[in-house]
Amino acid sequence: MTQEKDAQLDIEEREDSLSAVNTRGSSERLPLWRAMKKYYIITIWTFGLTLGILLWGYDLVIVGVVASLPAFQEKFGTAYEDRYIIPVSWLSAWAVSSNIGLMGGALVTGSVQDRIGRRWSLMIASVICSVSVAICYVSDLPATPNACRGVYFLAKLVQGFSIGAIMTTTQTWLSEVLPTELRGPFMAVFPIFKLLSQLIGAVVALVVENYPGPSSYRLCFASQWPFSALLTILTIFLPETPAYLLRNGRSEAAKYAMIRLRGKKDNDADIAYSRLLDTIISKESEHITKESYLACFKQPHLRRTFIVAFAEVIPLFFGLQLLGSASYFLQQIGMDSTLSLLIQVVGIAVGVTASCVTFYTSSKFGRRILILTGLTIISSLWFGVGLSGIWQNEGAMWFTAIGMLLVILTAGSGPWPASYAVASEASAICLRSKTQGIGWFAYGLGTMVFGVVMPYLYNPDAANLGSYTAFVYFAIAGIGVVITFFCVPEMKGRSPKVIDEMFEVRLPTPKFKAWGEGCIESELAGGG
Repeated sequence: MTQEKDAQLDIEEREDSLSAVNTRGSSERLPLWRAMKKYYIITIWTFGLTLGILLWGYDLVIVGVVASLPAFQEKFGTAYEDRYIIPVSWLSAWAVSSNIGLMGGALVTGSVQDRIGRRWSLMIASVICSVSVAICYVSDLPATPNACRGVYFLAKLVQGFSIGAIMTTTQTWLSEVLPTELRGPFMAVFPIFKLLSQLIGAVVALVVENYPGPSSYRLCFASQWPFSALLTILTIFLPETPAYLLRNGRSEAAKYAMIRLRGKKDNDADIAYSRLLDTIISKESEHITKESYLACFKQPHLRRTFIVAFAEVIPLFFGLQLLGSASYFLQQIGMDSTLSLLIQVVGIAVGVTASCVTFYTSSKFGRRILILTGLTIISSLWFGVGLSGIWQNEGAMWFTAIGMLLVILTAGSGPWPASYAVASEASAICLRSKTQGIGWFAYGLGTMVFGVVMPYLYNPDAANLGSYTAFVYFAIAGIGVVITFFCVPEMKGRSPKVIDEMFEVRLPTPKFKAWGEGCIESELAGGG
């Protein structure tokens, strides 16, 4: 009886190991909580790296927060009637500067990671971020308002660069380290912690609002230091990814990193994984590793680059840009400012809750079905919101608010977290960091374009579409459904090796899900 039990445990361990190294099988072997327990070290590191995500989301909030503070308006603004205002040109410049910096940081780090590693790239980016916060802190020291504005613009540009580098490196690290069982669920941390950082920003704004003089906005700036400082400390102890070490011929260091990430208990499985990964990388790196970004736009990688770039901008397709300005948007259609702010806070809470649910749904359902279903529902919701604009009464106003809450609920439950999983899975091992850089560049560019264009659609002094703005997102989300259907394959439960093979044979998008079924059993029978 004992021998039978030991034999069964041995079979389960071999199945788990094969799942971890990713054979051709399409199903993930471990339930989520069992996988988190098995890979508890990786789980801890993943949640540690959410500091970078918090920093990213907080930076997006802080520009709006400080611009609303009276002391900041007095120092950086200009007199207008009986008050101070920030010139719109500078408000736009500050808002755009972060995205310009993010695009630059993503592209530079996408290449630098392959030279100095993921760990060092993340550490340097964290230090740069701390420096940028210091520049923000002293931006009010110059003598003239324009000089102050220029220094603050420089600070946001540098901070955007560092955040682009941090996000690109974080996603690369996770995509190379996470086992297949955790890859989908743990990518849900991106929307969860981005939304949490917005809540933190709202709380900070309430706390510092009544502080006298420059202390109010300086405290806002200083509140960013803990995120970057803790992230810098974290990177001192962060293991380098075994994939990077193997690609650079450091097999012993890769084995040690694998033990640090997965523990000594599964040492044999880890070595087998390292050998398999070494074989994969050595086969491809001979002619690709030293190439530039151009390799991402040549076959067979062009298709994969497009998928990653599209996945990164999926949040823009479901309306994240408008949802982020929900309070202001609702005010334009007649809602009280206090109530509109409350709706926005409720929306953030709904988004966090929905993204937490994705920890379960992403381990049960494929990325493709989550994105397709979610975007289809969201497109329908936006259509309903657009129709409500016909009546232009209080009921229509509430219908719009509820519709926006349902959009964030649907997005957080599926397409938003799933988009990060797709972006992390679709790139080739040998071009992962560069492809992630392109993906985050696309996100920064898309955010900048939407940020400039959308206010012109609903502002009273422009197109003044009001609730009709939802029709624009109805169309955009619909386009997202079409692109997903034809271009985004199902990669849930697949290893980097298997995903590479499927793209190499130019498998049609609908056939990814069923490809290679039954091969796990044959490999188990053959001893792995």
